[in-house]
Amino acid sequence: MIEVAEQLRAGAREAVDSLRAGGARLELLSGDNPESARAWGAQVGVAAVQAGMLPQDKLAHVRGLQAQGMRVAMVGDGVNDAPTLGAADVSVSFASAAPIARAGADIVLAFDDMRALPLLVRVARQAQRVMRQNLVWAVAYNAVFVPLAIAGRITPVWAAVGMSVSSLLVVLNSARLAWFERQRA
Repeated sequence: MIEVAEQLRAGAREAVDSLRAGGARLELLSGDNPESARAWGAQVGVAAVQAGMLPQDKLAHVRGLQAQGMRVAMVGDGVNDAPTLGAADVSVSFASAAPIARAGADIVLAFDDMRALPLLVRVARQAQRVMRQNLVWAVAYNAVFVPLAIAGRITPVWAAVGMSVSSLLVVLNSARLAWFERQRA
């Protein structure tokens, strides 16, 4: 007798708990039989389990959620996940995943520890905040200083100095992302 069993990825339960605490609605879409899928769901703490799904079923489910206005993030590693990874708003796979799953994913994690997923979400949200701040600053600078330079109220030298300072502020604000997680610890 040969027994084959899949193993849960490291940090799966912690990742699910953290993502749920951050407001994510989580579902497990599986091609496994209902009993196995529910057991996997129970192990990681996901109650919403869809079992016996073919690749086209997963794809239809994700598109249905998107049609309801939801943004869908998909995490998958198998050949049967590839179409859905390609259709999700954001998709994540692992370096150890099937090549076609990696090819369809937006993000490929270099290691299999799923605790990287909540970190990925936090860093992405912080990056989005920083980009918005940079855009506001750049628009404000250009709205004030460019008309002043055109009107001759400031000299070209001071306009260039202002532009350099503006660019430096944007770069320094962006550099805060490098320290983001260290400050949280």
